[in-house]
Amino acid sequence: MAGELSRVDYAARYGPTKGDRIRLGDTNLIALIERDDTSYGDEVLRGWAKTMRTGIMMSDRAPSASELDVLISNVVVIDPVLGVLKANIGVKDGLIAGVGRAGNPDIVDNPDLLIGSATAPVYGLGYIATPGGIDTHVHLVQPRLIPVALSAGMTTLVTGGLNDNPAFNLRRMFLAFEQQPINLGLLGRAASTVPEPLARQIETGACGLKVHEDYAGYPSIIDEALTVADQYDVQIAMHTDGINESCELHETVAAIGGRSIHAYHVEGIGGGHAPDILAIAGVDNVIGSSTTPTIPYGRNVVAEHHAMMWSVHGMNPRVASDRAMIADRIRDATM
Repeated sequence: MAGELSRVDYAARYGPTKGDRIRLGDTNLIALIERDDTSYGDEVLRGWAKTMRTGIMMSDRAPSASELDVLISNVVVIDPVLGVLKANIGVKDGLIAGVGRAGNPDIVDNPDLLIGSATAPVYGLGYIATPGGIDTHVHLVQPRLIPVALSAGMTTLVTGGLNDNPAFNLRRMFLAFEQQPINLGLLGRAASTVPEPLARQIETGACGLKVHEDYAGYPSIIDEALTVADQYDVQIAMHTDGINESCELHETVAAIGGRSIHAYHVEGIGGGHAPDILAIAGVDNVIGSSTTPTIPYGRNVVAEHHAMMWSVHGMNPRVASDRAMIADRIRDATM
């Protein structure tokens, strides 16, 4: 027998629907559900006396090629293409097969997603699904970073790997990640003024090359890396010369020569040309980015930067010149 539910009761049973608003976490950001791709009265629920049973929303005659491996039911989807909606997500052979209505075609008209007797349900009620994020600047110093990244919605990591990436290291890193549920891109080191060492890293599997001041941020290095990258159609990431020893900002820009490059640490504290690195954000074809250690409202960010510099950049707290360099680089006023 048909009946009506209030919006509050409906949301408690099946999740928010078209016209409802949800608060995102503990922020003041509000998302409006633009549409509901589930069917009123045909919602998919798993459990005792629920609808995901044989002959109801689950078909025991579904061909294996059509039935889903996994169904995420009644989840709010926030997607730049699909919009903000309530829907079901179907997974087949490890890939998303579709987003929309799910059910048994024997009783549901034209379902987008077919639930079979072997389909594994995942309860999406109360959750928000978004596309996986890509973190383009990762210091992968230990495996514990992977569950942290996944919990934050990051499904692809681009990293310097072991920072030193001859062919042997690249191959071992790829093997180590075969069983990890994450996509991985390893950057090779761009520290050569001739093409052969750069080409070897790319041909071994590096997804791009990284210019870094710790090894060589010279104009000649930048130019050669970009030249090889154009030949192989890969990207260059760049951490510029923070002591302005080999070049200043205008010379780095000249070496780039209008080509596409990803500039790391376009900020007031993370390294690179001082005091004017922010100006590179206005240069054509330069994709600038900042990093999470420089989020200005994080607790203890300035203090933590000192420990980060000792460990990541090979500095020695017992050496006065190293301490002076770090004091000059970590500028809380420009963060």
